Amino acid sequence: MAAVAAGRRAGLGANQLRPRRPRRRPCRHRAEQLRAGRARRCACGHRAEQLWSGRARRCACGHRAEQLWSGGLDDARAVIGPSNFGPDGLDDARAVLAPNNFGPDGLDDARAVIAPALRGLVVAKASLDRLTDLARLLDEHDPAGVVGLVPLLETPQAILAAAAIASAPRVTRLQIGEADLSAELGITPGDQDQELLFVRSSVVLASAAAGIEPPAAAVTTDFRDLEALRRSTQALKRLGFRGRACIHPAQIPVVHDAFTPSSEEIATARDLITRFEAAGGGVCLDARGRMVDLAVIRDARRTLALAPHSQ
Repeated sequence: MAAVAAGRRAGLGANQLRPRRPRRRPCRHRAEQLRAGRARRCACGHRAEQLWSGRARRCACGHRAEQLWSGGLDDARAVIGPSNFGPDGLDDARAVLAPNNFGPDGLDDARAVIAPALRGLVVAKASLDRLTDLARLLDEHDPAGVVGLVPLLETPQAILAAAAIASAPRVTRLQIGEADLSAELGITPGDQDQELLFVRSSVVLASAAAGIEPPAAAVTTDFRDLEALRRSTQALKRLGFRGRACIHPAQIPVVHDAFTPSSEEIATARDLITRFEAAGGGVCLDARGRMVDLAVIRDARRTLALAPHSQ
């Protein structure tokens, strides 16, 4: 109290008289440690999943959440698909990381992010040479073949090589980088994006021919117009795409809804399969009297595979 009184006599304010708390030490955990679960908290006390989810954008050391999560402090982005965030947060997370550029140091970046939670790498500016190098690296560090590659086709060369890229080792599905590609081709997409129809159809065809998953549709940057997003996503689904990249949380439920079969579609698919099996696997008729063959049944089975488990 005597010290406080002396301070007041010296003209010091209340804030200057309060004892200063020691500054927190900067976060010493590397991003890959946070991701792999070896250290779930940074110095400021926020868990890694809290940083990513937006409850805290920065940790005490000043690094943004997406920088921590992606495993690098440069220009990486991450798309996270958690199957179950349990009490400890990251034990059962599945991640697909999308570094913006696998440049000269790209193999080192890829090596750094390989962890039990990793399921795939999105490869920007994909080419056959780059995919071959990455597949060779993954063979060394992931012999079980869990980690796949999702090439982002952003150049005319990549589109023309789509069939070969789709057949490359570890490639699980394709995606088009439509903004960069449009700039290189001199295309100005209109409201219906018909200018990109040939490119999109070519990538769908290349994926089907290679026997990999249907491609994921490209992002739309207008994240406020959700009705336009719904219409364009439904059109892309009709074209053969399954899934779509998102840049904003508000887009996710719209895209999920577009690619999730409706109750009517599920009932129709089940009825088709029942009729087909009752016919002994031969040609039969649907409820409207139209012929049903094996190709129709394959599509019905794909519909049921996308149905929610509760249905």
